[in-house]
Formats: sequence, structure tokens, C-alpha cells
Amino acid sequence: SATSPSLSSTLLAPMNSTSGTLVTAAMPASASPAVHVASVRTHVPVTLDLHASNFTKWRMLVRVLLGKYDLLPHVNVVIAAADRTPDWTRDDYVVRSWLYGSISDEILDIIMAEDQTAQEAWMLITNLFLDNQMTRAVYLEAEFRGLVQGDLSITAYCHRLKALSDALSDVGTPVSDQTLVLNCLVDSIRASPTSRRSSPCRILFRRSTRRGPC
Repeated sequence: SATSPSLSSTLLAPMNSTSGTLVTAAMPASASPAVHVASVRTHVPVTLDLHASNFTKWRMLVRVLLGKYDLLPHVNVVIAAADRTPDWTRDDYVVRSWLYGSISDEILDIIMAEDQTAQEAWMLITNLFLDNQMTRAVYLEAEFRGLVQGDLSITAYCHRLKALSDALSDVGTPVSDQTLVLNCLVDSIRASPTSRRSSPCRILFRRSTRRGPC
């Protein structure tokens, strides 16, 4: 006896309006492994935010994910509309969904557009953070140089210094590891002169000087 089509092969196929028979659709021979990524958060556990100074971290994590699935060309290369195959289009939707799912609502509202490619979305996000670099660098540099430990714990203080250092790197004004450690060390000694020998910053500074200049 004839075997009825399975659900997996018909994929909710429509009925032929004339004959009333079930119209089956062929499944793709093979789908990109990328389509099976359940959540971008598994690979990119940070949300890009205009106020979080995490662009460098976000960009690195996204590029690692794209590299893992051989999808970096979707953000690095402009493909003419005439050259976009069905497979390319499917993968581009996947990359766009990853980008949209790993940024804040504020950024999403700024960059999202109908029928844009992943490369277009990527460039809009990048430009959003790299525009007005000089102005942002001036403010970030002033905050970095003026930051004092105050009531912060040494761990919280050094974490804030590192966050400002990352933000300066985002705008093309990187801070060397040695400068970062020295800032932390000097302020911790100023706050508690007796901690000079036991300061975590001092230990970190010694490790930094062994590595040599960055």
C-alpha cells in the first residue's frame, strides 16, 4: 500500500485548490549548522549598549561566533543583489538575527531597517560607536585620569579603570597595561599608605613589568 507523506517532508504544505491533493515540498539537501543555534546569548553573553563601554568585547564575541560558522563574509564583504543565492540569503538572515538579538533596544531602534543586509547592519552599529571618536576620547580620558578610589573597594576601582580603558580602546585611544596598573597602584597607595606591600595592584604591576611594554 502507498505510504502517506511524512510531516517532515511536507512541512505543512498547502492543498491543491483544484484536485484537493496535498502538495509536497522538497526539503533542502542540507542546512547550514548556523540555523540550529538556539540562542545567540550562548555565544555572545553580553548586550551591546551605548552606555556600557562594551563594544570591543561585543565585537570580538560576535566575530568569534561568525568565524565558527564561516559567516564572517556576511559582515566583511558587500555582495551585489544579483549574486545573492538562496543559501546566502538564509545565512544572512541568521547573522542579522544574531546582531539584532545581542544589542540593546536603543541601538536596535537606531540601526534596524527593512531588507537591510547583515553587512549593512554591522556597519551601522560600528559607525554608531566610532563616530565622534575625538569628542568621546576627550571625555573618557578626563574621566580615566580623574578617577579616584574614594569609597570604592580596590576591586571595584580597578574594574572601573579597566572599563574606561576598554572604552578608550573603542575610540582609538588605547591605554597600555602598564598605565592602567600604575593608575590603580598610585591611588590605592594614596588611599592607604600601609597597603603598599600588600596591594593587589602592586602584584599586578610586577607581573606587567615582567611582560615588558605592551
